[in-house]
Amino acid sequence: MNIPRKNHTSTLLPDGSVLVAGGITRVDEGATQLLSQAERYLVVG
Repeated sequence: MNIPRKNHTSTLLPDGSVLVAGGITRVDEGATQLLSQAERYLVVG
């Protein structure tokens, strides 16, 4: 994934990839930022 995140949702798609959306990420000195972006994760292997 391009953005490290936690407290996100993930959904297995029919093609076997995973849609990861939302969550939070650490930005500076422990501060966090809410994420509205989604990423498609392709599982290899």
